Amino acid sequence: MNIIYYMTNDESLNEIVEKTANYSNLLCYRYFNLEQFFKGYYAHKPDIILLDFLLSNQSGLEILKEIRSRDQDTPIIMLSNTKSDYDKLIALDLGADDYLAKPFSVPELELRVLARMKKNEYENTYMYGNVILDDKKGICSINNSEVYLTKKEYEILKLLLKNQNNIVTKEKIFKVVWETDFIGKTRTLDMHIKSLRNKLKNSNSNIQIHTVHAIGYQLLRNVL
Repeated sequence: MNIIYYMTNDESLNEIVEKTANYSNLLCYRYFNLEQFFKGYYAHKPDIILLDFLLSNQSGLEILKEIRSRDQDTPIIMLSNTKSDYDKLIALDLGADDYLAKPFSVPELELRVLARMKKNEYENTYMYGNVILDDKKGICSINNSEVYLTKKEYEILKLLLKNQNNIVTKEKIFKVVWETDFIGKTRTLDMHIKSLRNKLKNSNSNIQIHTVHAIGYQLLRNVL
């Protein structure tokens, strides 16, 4: 069953979200602050997030930025009291997938939620060369054969695939994969990169992980 996480202090909005979840056969969890949200998030990752633009103790935009710093994939719909184009543009620029101005009906929210989740199912596939990650199933395939990756290896490769041909800094890898700002001694990262390189090579992949000295890593196609 798909899961909705949402953050709001608006009781009328709470009622609409719960009705939407019931009509669509979705599990629904409400949170009031970011600490509670991430406790739930790491226990059961949601399929979609609904985020109120205005919260009593923190800006919805600040929460959006924090969520996107850790999760770049889960669809996020911003809910707002204003129809301001400026607010909408800021939210979308910070990583929101959709923006819905209040008041809105249960059927309208239901359509937005189901459409966004359906779209995300097709978007959660990352490909480069002969490497494919099916993020919905958590499977890596190289040359049409499944390749076992540890959880950290998988997350590193996914981050590199999402930024193919671009440099991904060590800081960003630690932030996304290890959920920490500390990089210090990077032997742990080095070991995971070495293991990934071996698995790519042993599976006859036509991509390679290139080291950008003192900065990070970059996925490149092999030169024939």
